[in-house]
Amino acid sequence: MDRLPKTSVCMEGRRYLLLVVAILALALAFEQNLLLAIGVMLAATALVSWRTGAKMLDRVSAARTSPRSVQAGQPFSVAVRLSNRHGRLASWAVYVEDGLASEEPPHDLATRTRVFFPRVAAGGSQVEVYQTRVARRGLYRLGPLKVSTRFPFGLFRRTVTFDVPDRLVVTPRLGRLVPGWTVRHEAAALGHRHRRLHGPGRVTGEFFGVREWRSGDSRRWIHWRSSARHGDLVVRVFDRPRNRHLALLVDLWQPEQPHSDDADRVEQIVSFAATIVADACRRGNVHLSLGMAGSEAAWVAGPTSLPLRDRAMERLALVRASRDGALSELIRQAQRRIKPDSEVVLITTRRIGGMESELGLDPASRDGRSLLRRLRTISAAEDEISQYFELP
Repeated sequence: MDRLPKTSVCMEGRRYLLLVVAILALALAFEQNLLLAIGVMLAATALVSWRTGAKMLDRVSAARTSPRSVQAGQPFSVAVRLSNRHGRLASWAVYVEDGLASEEPPHDLATRTRVFFPRVAAGGSQVEVYQTRVARRGLYRLGPLKVSTRFPFGLFRRTVTFDVPDRLVVTPRLGRLVPGWTVRHEAAALGHRHRRLHGPGRVTGEFFGVREWRSGDSRRWIHWRSSARHGDLVVRVFDRPRNRHLALLVDLWQPEQPHSDDADRVEQIVSFAATIVADACRRGNVHLSLGMAGSEAAWVAGPTSLPLRDRAMERLALVRASRDGALSELIRQAQRRIKPDSEVVLITTRRIGGMESELGLDPASRDGRSLLRRLRTISAAEDEISQYFELP
């Protein structure tokens, strides 16, 4: 931990020193002993102020306790500990300033916060907590910690800098999956192949009950006899498989000169994917595969769990959009990695029309046909995501 001391003169201190110099100059010019005595006393006060501030911070140290990861837009707490190792001298009126800066271009400072310690006893320590938030996902760096005081007279500011950086991962904002997503997800789990690029299939599974009809349900699910008995439309409900497989592919493409709308679409689908991951890990009993195509292809897979959610959120926090998106490479990896009975959802910033060539799939091959049959595409460019997802 680097300890960098620095002393500066405050505005009040500059005026005070100018006053002392003026009094001493007048005393010497007119040989006035009273003015000389006053000037010497004022100079001694300044010297005591400078030495006291330097001595008071001579044996202090600062440290922080911060979370490893937080969610974008959500407040989080950071605890700052100030320790005074001096045997007899307490530390009075001490400020500790902490910074938070992005580690990615343009390296802008997100926030700078000061906490106040009225008094830290000799040989003791004290903890103060501050709250802050970060609006944008990504990798951030906390620090350095700057400890300063103007005690006792406010003439001089003594500052000690501690280079104690901490890494902070800011994960995407989470939203809410609306009923449209639940309907499509249940349909896929029951074998209902309802996709943009392919025709509808058949409902499979063991029938065990009915529920009221919802917008988006297939007419094939309507149980007419029960509907007549209830006086309202109801649909058949089928057993869900105990173990389900979901492959979520995220295509972060953007044009060479992106506009604000392009950046908004990127953040929208990242938040959408993060919300799907969080929902799947909360429900459990799903083998989840998350593939991302941005500046490079990345992959996270495994049974839904808290460790898998944390790994996926960290990947989604750091993934970046690219003009030369690695979608075809991601599709090749998906053909090797995902299970044959997986539900495959592709979320993209592109328009669906004419997108087949970007997938790099060979419709003549068995694997290519199999993946195309299972692939459901949701395009942010065509404002489809609002049917399935919304941010608070």
